[in-house]
Amino acid sequence: MNIQILHKMFRDDDSPSVEGQIRWLQKQGFLQNQIDQAMITMYTDIERGEMPIVFTKTESDANGGEETLKEYRLYNSHPLKPPWKGSPIKSGWDLDQTLLMVAKAARTKDLTTIIKNIEKFEATMKAKWEKGKKKGLFKRLFKGDVS
Repeated sequence: MNIQILHKMFRDDDSPSVEGQIRWLQKQGFLQNQIDQAMITMYTDIERGEMPIVFTKTESDANGGEETLKEYRLYNSHPLKPPWKGSPIKSGWDLDQTLLMVAKAARTKDLTTIIKNIEKFEATMKAKWEKGKKKGLFKRLFKGDVS
């Protein structure tokens, strides 16, 4: 897969290069593995011809005007129901917003794994603490007898 060539399909005056996308995501606070995962996920879909989709809908704003809302999704994700209208992305801006959405999903997945690991570690420590309390380990620790 050549990401540079795939990226050219969406290149316009407002879109950064692939390197610019990486720097932009780094500035957003994403870790390199999350950026890699997002780029591989999105550009692999594009390589297969499965273009990301932008869903739009128009709503009235507080000033009596209209506001267009956008939601970005990968090709194989769940579509939004009317009044949302979906179409394949065509611009560099839409490509960047899709990449941001995929990177956020990768970060959420990483954080969920970290939280589960912390919970497991805490449960293990709690079990050891309870076991140590029953054996009088902590009294011995405070007395300096750790044998």
